[in-house]
Amino acid sequence: MVVSWLVGTLVTGGFIFANLRVNRDDRLRAFQKEQQAASKIAQLEEATRPKPLKDRVMDFLSRLDGRAVAAAKGGQREFRGTFTTAQLSELQSLCAEDKNGDFIKQIETGSIIIPGAGRTGGIMFTITDTLLK
Repeated sequence: MVVSWLVGTLVTGGFIFANLRVNRDDRLRAFQKEQQAASKIAQLEEATRPKPLKDRVMDFLSRLDGRAVAAAKGGQREFRGTFTTAQLSELQSLCAEDKNGDFIKQIETGSIIIPGAGRTGGIMFTITDTLLK
Protein backbone atom coordinates (compact mmCIF):
# COMPACT_ATOMS: atom_id res chain seq x y z
CA MET A 1 0.00 0.00 0.00
CA VAL A 2 2.78 2.41 0.85
CA VAL A 3 4.55 1.51 -2.36
CA SER A 4 1.46 2.22 -4.46
CA TRP A 5 0.94 5.51 -2.63
CA LEU A 6 4.59 6.45 -3.25
CA VAL A 7 4.38 5.50 -6.92
CA GLY A 8 1.11 7.43 -7.27
CA THR A 9 2.63 10.48 -5.61
CA LEU A 10 5.73 10.34 -7.83
CA VAL A 11 3.67 9.94 -10.98
CA THR A 12 1.35 12.78 -9.96
CA GLY A 13 4.35 14.94 -9.06
CA GLY A 14 5.90 14.14 -12.43
CA PHE A 15 2.72 15.20 -14.24
CA ILE A 16 2.55 18.41 -12.22
CA PHE A 17 6.21 19.17 -12.97
CA ALA A 18 5.71 18.47 -16.67
CA ASN A 19 2.61 20.65 -16.69
CA LEU A 20 4.48 23.52 -14.99
CA ARG A 21 7.25 23.20 -17.56
CA VAL A 22 4.75 23.36 -20.45
CA ASN A 23 3.08 26.41 -18.90
CA ARG A 24 6.49 28.09 -18.50
CA ASP A 25 7.36 27.35 -22.15
CA ASP A 26 3.99 28.71 -23.27
CA ARG A 27 4.55 31.89 -21.26
CA LEU A 28 8.03 32.30 -22.77
CA ARG A 29 6.69 31.86 -26.31
CA ALA A 30 3.88 34.33 -25.60
CA PHE A 31 6.39 36.84 -24.20
CA GLN A 32 8.62 36.46 -27.28
CA LYS A 33 5.65 36.99 -29.60
CA GLU A 34 4.63 40.05 -27.61
CA GLN A 35 8.15 41.46 -27.90
CA GLN A 36 8.17 40.85 -31.66
CA ALA A 37 4.79 42.52 -32.03
CA ALA A 38 5.93 45.54 -30.01
CA SER A 39 9.04 45.82 -32.19
CA LYS A 40 6.96 45.60 -35.38
CA ILE A 41 4.56 48.27 -34.08
CA ALA A 42 7.49 50.58 -33.31
CA GLN A 43 8.86 50.06 -36.84
CA LEU A 44 5.47 50.80 -38.40
CA GLU A 45 5.00 53.91 -36.28
CA GLU A 46 8.42 55.17 -37.37
CA ALA A 47 7.66 54.45 -41.03
CA THR A 48 4.32 56.27 -40.90
CA ARG A 49 5.61 59.32 -39.05
CA PRO A 50 5.55 62.22 -41.55
CA LYS A 51 8.90 63.53 -42.72
CA PRO A 52 9.67 67.21 -42.27
CA LEU A 53 8.90 69.43 -45.27
CA LYS A 54 12.57 70.20 -45.80
CA ASP A 55 13.39 66.49 -46.16
CA ARG A 56 10.50 65.95 -48.58
CA VAL A 57 11.63 68.89 -50.76
CA MET A 58 15.18 67.47 -50.88
CA ASP A 59 13.75 64.01 -51.75
CA PHE A 60 11.72 65.60 -54.55
CA LEU A 61 14.82 67.29 -55.98
CA SER A 62 16.86 64.09 -55.85
CA ARG A 63 14.08 62.07 -57.54
CA LEU A 64 13.60 64.79 -60.14
CA ASP A 65 17.23 64.67 -61.16
CA GLY A 66 20.08 63.22 -59.13
CA ARG A 67 22.25 66.18 -60.14
CA ALA A 68 19.81 68.77 -58.77
CA VAL A 69 20.89 68.41 -55.14
CA ALA A 70 24.58 68.62 -56.08
CA ALA A 71 23.89 71.69 -58.23
CA ALA A 72 21.96 73.30 -55.38
CA LYS A 73 24.83 72.66 -52.98
CA GLY A 74 27.14 74.14 -55.61
CA GLY A 75 25.19 77.40 -55.57
CA GLN A 76 22.49 76.98 -58.23
CA ARG A 77 19.16 78.23 -56.97
CA GLU A 78 17.02 78.35 -60.14
CA PHE A 79 15.90 75.21 -61.89
CA ARG A 80 14.08 74.89 -65.20
CA GLY A 81 12.64 71.83 -66.82
CA THR A 82 9.76 69.95 -68.29
CA PHE A 83 7.83 68.03 -65.68
CA THR A 84 5.17 65.38 -65.96
CA THR A 85 1.75 66.10 -64.50
CA ALA A 86 2.56 63.97 -61.43
CA GLN A 87 5.83 65.83 -60.80
CA LEU A 88 4.09 69.18 -61.25
CA SER A 89 1.35 68.12 -58.85
CA GLU A 90 3.91 67.07 -56.23
CA LEU A 91 5.80 70.35 -56.62
CA GLN A 92 2.58 72.33 -56.24
CA SER A 93 1.69 70.32 -53.13
CA LEU A 94 5.11 71.02 -51.59
CA CYS A 95 4.79 74.73 -52.40
CA ALA A 96 1.33 74.83 -50.83
CA GLU A 97 2.77 73.43 -47.60
CA ASP A 98 5.64 75.93 -47.75
CA LYS A 99 3.31 78.92 -47.39
CA ASN A 100 6.06 81.37 -46.45
CA GLY A 101 8.36 80.28 -49.27
CA ASP A 102 11.01 79.18 -46.79
CA PHE A 103 12.34 76.41 -49.03
CA ILE A 104 10.97 76.64 -52.56
CA LYS A 105 9.20 79.07 -54.87
CA GLN A 106 7.48 77.94 -58.04
CA ILE A 107 6.51 79.65 -61.25
CA GLU A 108 4.64 77.69 -63.92
CA THR A 109 5.67 78.82 -67.39
CA GLY A 110 3.31 76.72 -69.49
CA SER A 111 2.24 73.26 -70.46
CA ILE A 112 2.35 71.09 -73.56
CA ILE A 113 0.96 67.71 -74.54
CA ILE A 114 3.47 65.20 -75.88
CA PRO A 115 2.10 61.99 -77.46
CA GLY A 116 3.10 59.00 -75.35
CA ALA A 117 4.34 61.16 -72.47
CA GLY A 118 1.07 62.81 -71.55
CA ARG A 119 0.79 66.39 -70.46
CA THR A 120 4.01 68.01 -69.32
CA GLY A 121 4.63 71.43 -67.92
CA GLY A 122 7.55 73.78 -68.44
CA ILE A 123 8.47 74.88 -64.94
CA MET A 124 10.93 77.25 -63.39
CA PHE A 125 11.35 77.22 -59.63
CA THR A 126 13.78 78.71 -57.17
CA ILE A 127 15.00 77.16 -53.96
CA THR A 128 16.15 79.19 -50.99
CA ASP A 129 19.35 79.03 -48.97
CA THR A 130 17.30 77.87 -45.97
CA LEU A 131 16.65 74.54 -47.70
CA LEU A 132 20.36 73.71 -47.80
CA LYS A 133 21.12 74.55 -44.17
